[in-house]
Amino acid sequence: MTYSILKTNFYKNPFIGLYLRTNDRHTFMAKNAPARIRAQAQDALKTELVEFYVNQSPLIGLFCVMNNHGAILAANSEREEKNLLKKHGYDVHVLKTSLTPGNVLLFNNKIGLASPQLPPAELKPIGETLGIPMHQLHLSGMHTIGATNVVTDKGIFAYNDVTEVEFKQMEKLFGIHGTNGTSNNGVPFNSFGVVANNHGALAGDLTSGFEMQRIYEALSGE
Repeated sequence: MTYSILKTNFYKNPFIGLYLRTNDRHTFMAKNAPARIRAQAQDALKTELVEFYVNQSPLIGLFCVMNNHGAILAANSEREEKNLLKKHGYDVHVLKTSLTPGNVLLFNNKIGLASPQLPPAELKPIGETLGIPMHQLHLSGMHTIGATNVVTDKGIFAYNDVTEVEFKQMEKLFGIHGTNGTSNNGVPFNSFGVVANNHGALAGDLTSGFEMQRIYEALSGE
């Protein structure tokens, strides 16, 4: 199967990862998403769309993260969101800290990383909800490991300034390969510019041809 990457935007905003999250089953998307990005998500990611807000906010990519088994919601989420995700077959954990899940968590269907800022007591319920072991890791002085990196079961698209030692540590921990880079013409917050699963990816439409090649190399598994 060809790994497809499509360029898109959310009402002219290239930081599409603020409004979308995906796994191999569903793409979670803000209710007000334009028709173009809905169609592209289905074409590239090959998932069913689930549209909602978190506490009336369209910033799904910040306030909700998930793998194929479970979902983690921000502390400001409401019962309605939790019940919706459970209805679609997910175990759900609501963070007890004000930290944003999309910023401090990075994981796939096999293993996960949490920012050292996250209280250690949160690791066990997060891991149980996602069905994976969780570790805490400090990368390149950045606490926002979820915002600066993208990981699937096939590959890692890492923060551009990650050191060689740190990147090898990530590859060893996740058991997959990848590369580092940027999206949206030099922006280092990769998960805001790239939304990816094991089938394909969406990238912000300011992403250059060189960056698109790096994303493909990192996430296609080829």
